[in-house]
Amino acid sequence: MEESNLKYLKKAQDRAPESLEKLRKDVEAIVANVAENGDEALKSYNEAFDGCKRRALRVSGAEIEAAYAGLDEREIADIRAAAANIGRFAREQRRTVADLPLPTFKPSPGVRLGHRVIPARSCCCYVPGGNYPLYSSALMLAIPAKVAGVPRVAACSPAMRGTDRINPRTRDAWEHNGEVILADSIDEAIANDRAPEHLEVQTRAAEIRLESEDLGA
Repeated sequence: MEESNLKYLKKAQDRAPESLEKLRKDVEAIVANVAENGDEALKSYNEAFDGCKRRALRVSGAEIEAAYAGLDEREIADIRAAAANIGRFAREQRRTVADLPLPTFKPSPGVRLGHRVIPARSCCCYVPGGNYPLYSSALMLAIPAKVAGVPRVAACSPAMRGTDRINPRTRDAWEHNGEVILADSIDEAIANDRAPEHLEVQTRAAEIRLESEDLGA
């Protein structure tokens, strides 16, 4: 498509080199702070970026149950239907990725080659939230991971701006597809590589939102 035929609804502002350098330093400072101070740093950024003052980062079962009150039957049915379709497709995809057991392939005498498909032990999925929730990400990320055989699937999603709650649709979408969901928007895993068993309290997905600067809002 030619440039003249494109219609931009909103363009990102061009960044000057000095602005990019400042952004890099700001991100480095955040990552270093989270690496050093852990959850306390995460909670302070939650409040600074989202106005979220919650102290428990893990979303409780009671919060997930309460999310249903904010959804009508059609929304819940649509989420369930989407989850079923994604699951069916993920299972079909999984069938196309098979083991090549030894000694099936012998390229030359004395040489035997093969491979095994081994799922990761744990993964953390980032579900966009805040002002621009994308709860379908909870389905699109968690369901293929579970179908692939990942034993533990966690997620994190920032709270709705100015509240201590994540989007109720995100909570509903996650309920039957993962083990843990965290109300947070910074990734400590970037700063501090933790073993999978620590993902529940230590792994966060990275989002440093500079919406006003990036989009000129």
